[in-house]
Amino acid sequence: MRSYAFAAFVGAAACAGPLSSEISPPLDSLPTVSVADCPRFDPSTVGPIDVVFAIDASRSTLDPTGEDINGNGKTGRPIISRVGGAFDLGSTDPGDSFLVAQVVAARSVLQAFRNAGARFGIVSFSDSSREQVRHPVAQAGDGSHESALERILANGSGGDTDFAAGLSDAYEALAGAPSGGNRYLALLMSDTLAPVPSADPRASPRIDPAVERGVVRAASAGIVFNTFAIGDRAAGDPNHLRAIARGTGGTFSRVDARELPCALASSLSN
Repeated sequence: MRSYAFAAFVGAAACAGPLSSEISPPLDSLPTVSVADCPRFDPSTVGPIDVVFAIDASRSTLDPTGEDINGNGKTGRPIISRVGGAFDLGSTDPGDSFLVAQVVAARSVLQAFRNAGARFGIVSFSDSSREQVRHPVAQAGDGSHESALERILANGSGGDTDFAAGLSDAYEALAGAPSGGNRYLALLMSDTLAPVPSADPRASPRIDPAVERGVVRAASAGIVFNTFAIGDRAAGDPNHLRAIARGTGGTFSRVDARELPCALASSLSN
């Protein structure tokens, strides 16, 4: 999340009144993608697995993906403030936001495993004071995951991206899962790379020490993180996302928002 952009334009947004883009669409109005049709997805290769979806709920996920995520035939555009800024002010179609794209992708994978043996948990993360969702690992068909995703939409987007929190909450969900010899996998998504600035402008951005500690802890517990940078604005040096994947033995992927459901599903294969 680009907090500097939000700080610059928040005054103008406040003067304009509440944004309609703050209101996420209800879960039952959103489509699901049939991941069974996705290339490189073979459910027979998944095996016994516990999976946690780690969903970025920072302020920037309010913004539009540039794609028609909710399938209503319209593509949301950035809301422009009265002083001309367009970052982190939301979408003309709230159903096309980065937050909604993550929820649709997670829900699509859950639908594919309703009658399978895989277990899933869900966490949302940011440094906002808003409540974050922490849903424990459970069978995909028990219905509780839908409620967790609905709460993520209701809570909305706020605060800066906090990868250390996402790492920690996903770790806790998997480490606290009932034992059974399953493989542990976290699917961590974000629309931002969130490099940590250095005091020396000539130095490269560094990895947050809290993220480094979280990576070591996850790797020690055998928890693999596959990470996903969503959209064009995550096209630079992936920094944290790549470090999290590399340090835990996982994979890093850059994906368009519409491709996210298939990217998540394909990454489950052993």
